[in-house]
Amino acid sequence: MRIKDKDLIRKIIISLLLLTSGAFAADDPVTQARALLEQEKYGEAFTLLKNSQRDKSTPDSLRFEILKQLAVSYETKVGAYQTVLRYHQNIVNSPTAGQYPVFEFAEREIARLKAMQKKYYMEDLFLKNIRYSSINAMQIDELLEKNKQVLELIENQPEYYRMAEVYYCLAQNFTALKQYGKALQFYKKSIQLKPAIDFFLPVSSRSRFVLRVRNRIATHTTAWATLAFLLGVTMITFYGSRPWQWLSLKHFLILPGMLSIWWLLFTVSSFILGEIFRISDKTLTEMLFEMPAFINAAPGSPGSELLQVLLKYGIAGLSGVFIFSLGISKLKNRLIKSTVSVLYGLLLFGSLTAVFYLRHCDGRSKFYSEGQNLVNYFGGNNYFNLTEHKAYVLSDPKSYSNLDISNVDEPELADWILAHCRNDSSNVNEH
Repeated sequence: MRIKDKDLIRKIIISLLLLTSGAFAADDPVTQARALLEQEKYGEAFTLLKNSQRDKSTPDSLRFEILKQLAVSYETKVGAYQTVLRYHQNIVNSPTAGQYPVFEFAEREIARLKAMQKKYYMEDLFLKNIRYSSINAMQIDELLEKNKQVLELIENQPEYYRMAEVYYCLAQNFTALKQYGKALQFYKKSIQLKPAIDFFLPVSSRSRFVLRVRNRIATHTTAWATLAFLLGVTMITFYGSRPWQWLSLKHFLILPGMLSIWWLLFTVSSFILGEIFRISDKTLTEMLFEMPAFINAAPGSPGSELLQVLLKYGIAGLSGVFIFSLGISKLKNRLIKSTVSVLYGLLLFGSLTAVFYLRHCDGRSKFYSEGQNLVNYFGGNNYFNLTEHKAYVLSDPKSYSNLDISNVDEPELADWILAHCRNDSSNVNEH
């Protein structure tokens, strides 16, 4: 064979080897993890790296590269510097790491991190103090002083390597001060600096909590302000229409009639819905009810006292709409009169619904629907979880019907329920 042919074959073999090694490199966990990190899939990336690092079949060279990638990612994305230091130390402390380039890299990083800790020793000490101080035990003056000191740290040390933690602590302080707008601002800054900081500090969950609190306050304030405005409008329009000049007996009879119809419809529908209400096994499972779960929605059952409150809210809404309608009854344009009445009714009942939910349901019940689409949402329900349900059943058995006793561990209780609680079917396991 000629020399040129041998050179050609050698080049082909080398090319194939390079292609093969490139294909394997594309499949190695470090490369895959980097791709996931670019897609901001931090959880998947960290899980892949940690599982691969724990895998006993992973060669040392790859294991060290995985530790290096974890260290780099936890510094740039998470901000957990003690974890970063630990990963680098795991490389250095390995007896076989010295023969790989990653060993020198880890040594340099350890030296750099320790230098930063030495440089910012006082700042680290201050941060530790504010992180582990009991915010709830502090007075307002103390919180304000802490915030002042933290803001000075931000201004004087903008290059501080743990700034994401500083923003988190500041957000916590503003939350304690009920300055929710500022708290959300600093939670956001913390995530912007370290987008995966949730693997170190609960920034996102705290931010969502603060956002819910702020929205709840805004909704509560808006609802009551709307009710106050509507009350003022109702008084002005009613007295402005000079009712003493045209009110008659029929006007005084209309309102009681309307309220009687509302009471009748509300009571009948409550009994019907309470009787036909059933809960699926899927809902029971996903709601994590303590077993045995006694589900009841009928009026008169424990917890149904809220229906009477809802009835009163409806009475208040109907009374307001009626009085407002009397106030604008002298308007000649029927279209304007109808439009204004509808808008008034929507605002009034919307505000009353918001107040009712915030005062009696929010934080006390859990909404659940079997699905995420709009149809399932409207078919969802609010569930109120009452503790010590056995006492309710024993004291008032007739209020409970068709109880599921399949999960009752006490035979005596199961027998007592069968004997004293109404069962409309032969299937005692039906809800």
